Amino acid sequence: MLRLRILLRSESLRYLAKTILTLLIDVAGIVAGTILTLSWGILSPIKWSIALYPAILTIRGVVNGIFCGRVSTGLHLGLIRPSLREITWEFKLLTGAIVVFALACSIFMVIQALSFSLLLWGVSIIEIPRMILVVLSTMFFSLIVISPITFTIAVTSYKVGLDPDMVTYPTMSTIADILVTLLYILVLYVSNLDRIIITSASIVFIVLSLILLLKYREEEEFTRTIGESLIALIVVSVVTGLTGTFLLDISLVCRNPLVISAYPALIDMSGDVGSIVGSIITTRLALGILTPSLHSIKSQWRSMLLTWLSSMIVYILSPIIVLPILGLGLRLYIQSLPVIVLTNILTIPIVITISILIAVLTYGKGFDPDNFVNPIESSLADMITSLMLLMSIQILT
Repeated sequence: MLRLRILLRSESLRYLAKTILTLLIDVAGIVAGTILTLSWGILSPIKWSIALYPAILTIRGVVNGIFCGRVSTGLHLGLIRPSLREITWEFKLLTGAIVVFALACSIFMVIQALSFSLLLWGVSIIEIPRMILVVLSTMFFSLIVISPITFTIAVTSYKVGLDPDMVTYPTMSTIADILVTLLYILVLYVSNLDRIIITSASIVFIVLSLILLLKYREEEEFTRTIGESLIALIVVSVVTGLTGTFLLDISLVCRNPLVISAYPALIDMSGDVGSIVGSIITTRLALGILTPSLHSIKSQWRSMLLTWLSSMIVYILSPIIVLPILGLGLRLYIQSLPVIVLTNILTIPIVITISILIAVLTYGKGFDPDNFVNPIESSLADMITSLMLLMSIQILT
């Protein structure tokens, strides 16, 4: 019995260490926050660009979240080979579906942005064509840059004996946030000078998606991936508008540059916590290790608790990185800690619960949970973290 307890303890410590190391990658999300803070002069005159920023991050996260989940599970099941020299038909269908789905996401985002911009953001009608081109071109450029990196990280982790479920999405969500933030700022900057580049990129994106749609439209797996992903997108598209509204409110009530800089990292970590829990459960459901029942899922309580503890540690540590970059003092960090800790306490239990429910319910209904868990939980995590951060600021300051 004593040996068993020691074993459990050591296994728990190993899991805690692996999760902390995985989430520590999210600290790099501070880079995205730093880019956002340093580029505030470009964003602030364009009111809709601030509110649209979380939507761009979230929707791009939806697309890559599905890609991460499908590649990770595909590697475990042997449907995807860990080499570009052995591209399977399933992988071709997946990449084609992801491109088409990314365009669908862009269209949904435009519709959502138009609705919120006219109702809540106070955007002039003259700015609407520019907004549409910014959305389409940012999504297109991010698709070209991020998808190859995602596949490389999934395959590399699989080859070295790591679990792609624990590595791929958490790693890529951070890298993607940095790259998407940079691309978004560059696209906004270019849109101030000349719109030929972003107009051309938008046209190429639309034409490529239509070609792939016509090529694979008869393939059941292709249409199923898009169809199930669109269901998730409908939920996400509403959520992203609320997230943008909350960020706009945060920018109005918060004068703390450390909190603004940490914002992308915080929403990133919250989503990654849900992704780790959700991806582990979906893979174990697919392998038959777990059943879609409350009793079976309860057996994973230890890993859920340790994942939460890991997130709290990284939540506290991550803002330290930005202090020397922005020339901020330790006193501001100490003042910011209560807001950051309260945000974690309010956010993470909800995110974990949502991830479990999505995985169990979708699997039980016969859907592929990988098409739902990452996109829905990550977008809800962004919104919940933004709301809880806003509440924490209002409560404590």
